[in-house]
Amino acid sequence: MNIAKTFLSQNFKTSMQHLADKNHWRDTFKDQLNVDFKDWMYDSIARTLENKEKSSQFKDGLCKDQLKEIGTEKDPIKRTVRFNLEAKEKSRQIESKDKRTVHFMFNTGAPSRISPFARKYQKFLDGTMAATEEEEKEKFDGYIGRLVGEELEDGETNPIAYGEMPYFHCELTGLSRLSFSTADDPFYKTSLPRFYPEASVFNQAGELLGRVNPTTSKNPEFSMNYLDDIRDPVLKINDDRKIQIQLGGIREPGTVIILCVKEFDNTGKPPTKEGEFDRAWFRLANEETNQTIDYSMVSKIEKPEEYVEQIPNEDDEDAPPMRNDLTYLHGILYLEANDQGNKWVFESFKDSFQAKDHKDIGAKLGEIYSRGLSEYND
Repeated sequence: MNIAKTFLSQNFKTSMQHLADKNHWRDTFKDQLNVDFKDWMYDSIARTLENKEKSSQFKDGLCKDQLKEIGTEKDPIKRTVRFNLEAKEKSRQIESKDKRTVHFMFNTGAPSRISPFARKYQKFLDGTMAATEEEEKEKFDGYIGRLVGEELEDGETNPIAYGEMPYFHCELTGLSRLSFSTADDPFYKTSLPRFYPEASVFNQAGELLGRVNPTTSKNPEFSMNYLDDIRDPVLKINDDRKIQIQLGGIREPGTVIILCVKEFDNTGKPPTKEGEFDRAWFRLANEETNQTIDYSMVSKIEKPEEYVEQIPNEDDEDAPPMRNDLTYLHGILYLEANDQGNKWVFESFKDSFQAKDHKDIGAKLGEIYSRGLSEYND
């Protein structure tokens, strides 16, 4: 039908051309159909079949070439994916299909000596730090005076004593990547985010070197990153937020990382369900294996005495009350100098502090760490 339409569309023009050439009309339409149209139709069909065969051959060749090229192009992609998966398994064994690492923590049973920070921290908690420092300085100066004057009594020793360590602590031998994380509820997604981790880095002089939290999410100098919304049911990660800590990013002995947990300001947001955050926790874990080193439920940490959520604004009596933010101290990580090489030590405390008493408890703890270290080294 299409071939006939194509021919007839030129019929008038052909007839006029014939009239001009022959000076007469053709006798009948049948003459045109038997002579011109039949020959034209055969030629047209032959060309159509030839073009169709060429088109089919072209398409087959194109598909064959493309399929071969796709296979060739996918080979390096497959190699890259395979390499990345193997590298990820090596760097983070929790993603390995056939390997798992089990941590063993050994308790020798022998008492450990209290660290300079823990000793000073104890006095800070009971409010006797300044008085104890003054008293011990007087005793130590007297001891040095008697030592120089050779007036020491028999058996008299340095009056500054370091007793047994009352807090959980451990050396982080063989670990290079840690994560300090929080979960508003390890089993369910809560209606609002509430708790988040914060890591503050201080040198042994008590100077703040860096801080990582939701506001400052990266610290390239110390290879620390803050990540949000990290839940992964496949990898069994039940935390909401975490800070990745590369221990190799800090090389200066005496450097300390103070690990705190703080709360988001949810003022003006819809109220939460009763007991929604009862299972909230924070923990320190091996980033490579996701295995917990130390953890605590937030609800198990005792709040300061007479704590209230709102406090008057001391700078402006007419201003509305201020939030009395709570900060939870998990513990500290510090790089201790050692004859056989520097080692990382973790100490766990699990206490809470209110903003009414300490607006920046992290800075205060950095100061306490510096004072304890300075006193010990001197």
